[in-house]
Amino acid sequence: MSRNFGKILIAFLVALILFLGHKARVFRYDFAPQPLIVLDEYSFAWQGLSLLTTGIPVSWSGFEVYENPYPLTKVKKWFKTNIQIDGKEVNFRNFKNYSKPETFISGMDLPDGVRQIHFVQPYLDHPPFTGLIIGGYEYLRGARFFSDVSAKVMRRPALYAGILTTFLIFLFGTIVYGKKVGLLSALIYSTVPTFVISSRMALAENFLNPTALLFLIFLFLFFKKEKKIFFYLASILAGLAILLKISGVFLLLTGIFLFVFKKRPLKEILIFSTITILIGSFYLIYGFYYDQHTFVKVLFSQGHKAFLGPFTFLYALVYPRITTAFLDGWVIWGFISLLIILFTSHLKKNFWLFAPIFSYLLLFIFWGSNDFGWYRYPFFPWLSLCLALNILEIYQKPSFGKILFFMLIPFASSLRWGTGIQIWQPYLLVFRIVVFISIILLLLEAIGKFKEKKFSRVLSFVFLIMVVVAIILNIQSIRLVTINWYLLKDMPLFEF
Repeated sequence: MSRNFGKILIAFLVALILFLGHKARVFRYDFAPQPLIVLDEYSFAWQGLSLLTTGIPVSWSGFEVYENPYPLTKVKKWFKTNIQIDGKEVNFRNFKNYSKPETFISGMDLPDGVRQIHFVQPYLDHPPFTGLIIGGYEYLRGARFFSDVSAKVMRRPALYAGILTTFLIFLFGTIVYGKKVGLLSALIYSTVPTFVISSRMALAENFLNPTALLFLIFLFLFFKKEKKIFFYLASILAGLAILLKISGVFLLLTGIFLFVFKKRPLKEILIFSTITILIGSFYLIYGFYYDQHTFVKVLFSQGHKAFLGPFTFLYALVYPRITTAFLDGWVIWGFISLLIILFTSHLKKNFWLFAPIFSYLLLFIFWGSNDFGWYRYPFFPWLSLCLALNILEIYQKPSFGKILFFMLIPFASSLRWGTGIQIWQPYLLVFRIVVFISIILLLLEAIGKFKEKKFSRVLSFVFLIMVVVAIILNIQSIRLVTINWYLLKDMPLFEF
C-alpha cells in the first residue's frame, strides 16, 4: 500500500510540475520573446509550409550565396508560398526546368508586423525536419500563404516540446540519479526564467532537447537491459537529430563517447554510427537534389561564422541570453555547478551527464562564436540536472560558504527579477548588513566554531527555505520579465 501511495505521489508531483511549467510557457508566449526579432522562427515555418504546398523549400535566408548566375531576363512575382516565374508557378514537377537559385524581395504583411523579406528558392540553410514540424502545424491550422504564419500558431509545437522535455528530464534524472534529482531538475527546468522563456521559440534547438534526452534514455536502457530494440531506437534518434539541425550531430559524438567509455564492442559502435549517418545523410540527398552547387556553398557558409577571439567562447557560454541579453544567475550557477560536479565527483558516476554537455560544447566551439542565444539552448536540460545535483549536495552537506554563494548568484537573480524592483538604492543599508553578518558567520565557520549536527540541520533548513522562496520568485519572474520584455536592454557580444 505504501509503495502504491509513493507511486501515486510521484505521478501527482510530475503532473503538477508539467502543469506549472506549461502554464509558465503559455503566458503571453506570442509576445515574448518578441516575434520577428528572430526571423529563423519564420524561416522554419515557411520552409515546411512551402514543402507541403509545392514540394519546393522556400524561405528567408541571411546567407549571400544564393545568387543566380544567369541574367535576370525572367519576370518574377511572389505567389502564395513560392516565387512565380514568367507567370508560372514553380512546383515539384517542373522545378528542374528553371535555373537555380531564385531570389525575391517581398513585403510581407504578417500578423506580427510588416517586413521586407529576402526569399530564396530553394532554401537549403537547414535540414527539413524542423521545418516540417513547425510548418506542418501551421498547415494543419489552416495556413496556406506565408502571410498566414504567426507566432501564436508556429510556437505551439515548441510549447508541446517543452512539456515533453520536462518529462524526459524527470525520467532521465530518475533512472540515472534517483527520484529526488529527477523531480528537482524537472522543477528547475519549469521555473528558471531563461529555460522557460527560451523554450517558447519555434527553433530547432527546442526540438533537439527532447530528442537528445530520449536518445540517452534509450541508450541507458540498452546498456542496462541489453535489448537491441533500445539500441536501434537510439541510433534512429541520433540520425533524426541531424535532420532537425546539423548541430544534432553532437548525439553521434555523445553515443561514440558512451560506447567507448562502457568498453562496448567495436561492432556496436560501427552499426550505431552507420545507422545515424545513413539517416542524417538524407540532408545531403535533399540538398543535392534541389541544387547541389548552392547547397555546397551553403555548407561552407555554415562553417564560416564570425570569430571574435578565444575569450568570446567563455562569454557566449556563461552570459545568459535568450534573444536579448538577460542576466539570469541560475544559468551562471548551472555552469558553476557543472564545474563543481566535474572536479569533486567521480567521472564514472556522472559520465551520462558529461557526455552530451561536452559533445555539444565541442560543436559549439567548432562552429564559431556568433552571439545567438539559441545556440545555448541545448545546454539547458543538462544544466537543470547540474543545478539539481548541486542543490541536493548543499542540502545534505551544508556549509555557510556554499549557501552564501547560492544567495549571491541564483537567489539574488530570483530576488531581482521576481520582485520587479528597479531601483535598489533604498535597500543599500540592508544589503550591507546582510553582507557583514555573512562575512562574520563565514569566518566563524572557517575557524571551526560551528561543528555540531544541530547547526548543520539549521543550515539545511535555511537553505531549503531559500530554494523554495527562489523558485516562487522565479515563477513571478517569468511573468514580470514576459510583460516587460520590450524594456530589456541588450548588450551584444560584439560590444563586450
